Amino acid sequence: MRKITGKDAAIIAKKLGAEVRRSGGPHELAIIHHEGRPIATFGIRRGSGELGHGHIPARLHIGPHDTKSLAQCSITREQWIQMLREKGVI
Repeated sequence: MRKITGKDAAIIAKKLGAEVRRSGGPHELAIIHHEGRPIATFGIRRGSGELGHGHIPARLHIGPHDTKSLAQCSITREQWIQMLREKGVI
């Protein structure tokens, strides 16, 4: 499976409706809310090119395959929320 890149991270953040904040350095922090509460956060390394973002699956409470599916648009935000409900995260 192809690694999760900075481009994938940005796509996922947008798809999940994340609030993206500058961290004061070369990174950004994506914060995803559901029903007014933050449910997941992950860092996006800017300028990282093709460096991996292997930390994102754990931060989204899903596996690498499902994380790539989020980036490739085969899993929707609603499906991701349902996955978190089934796992008892929300």
